Amino acid sequence: LAMLGCKQSPPPEPDQQSKAVVQATSDPAKGEPLSPPQTPEPSTAITPMAGMRVVDLPFAASASDVLVDDFDGDGRLNLAPMRQQTGRLYDAGIRVFIPCAGSAEFHALEAHEILDAVRMTRETVGSDAVVLAPVGLQVHYAAELGRQAVECGADALLVMPLAFPYLSDSGARDYYRTILDRVPCPAILYKKDALPSHSLLLSLADDPR
Repeated sequence: LAMLGCKQSPPPEPDQQSKAVVQATSDPAKGEPLSPPQTPEPSTAITPMAGMRVVDLPFAASASDVLVDDFDGDGRLNLAPMRQQTGRLYDAGIRVFIPCAGSAEFHALEAHEILDAVRMTRETVGSDAVVLAPVGLQVHYAAELGRQAVECGADALLVMPLAFPYLSDSGARDYYRTILDRVPCPAILYKKDALPSHSLLLSLADDPR
């Protein structure tokens, strides 16, 4: 489990900077169809297994890019220029890609658009780059979006800032653990406000599950 945006947190110990503690299960929960939507292996790739996993995250020290979403004249996600932009960034040396993760962009997009962008990114960058998929909003929606994003090629999740009704440490704890239990991949938690607290994030990083 990694944390993003904890500006006031003490820096991690050197031997923790490239590690993430995550939970993987042998039989990840299969959610109902999402609503609303209509519609060599990367070193971070892991397979579902029972118990705790300690997964190398070498991309933690790499340059990353949050891709700019493009829309056509009818307001639909336009993947062609996004694919071109992704290819140019890859050719320039970027190896960590985070499609649809701008705060305004994530909340404006439908689930199938996010999944299409994740799939496009994986197809464009191949197997030697890391693709993070954003998840958020209602907890079951977030977990199912994450599960499907992994099927589309995501290596890890970026859990977006919390919204109601999860704006307490107890709500945040349940929210994060539900996602970790259901999606067998590493996760980065985006923190930019008081909640989740630093102490909660540190306790989640040490969670033996």
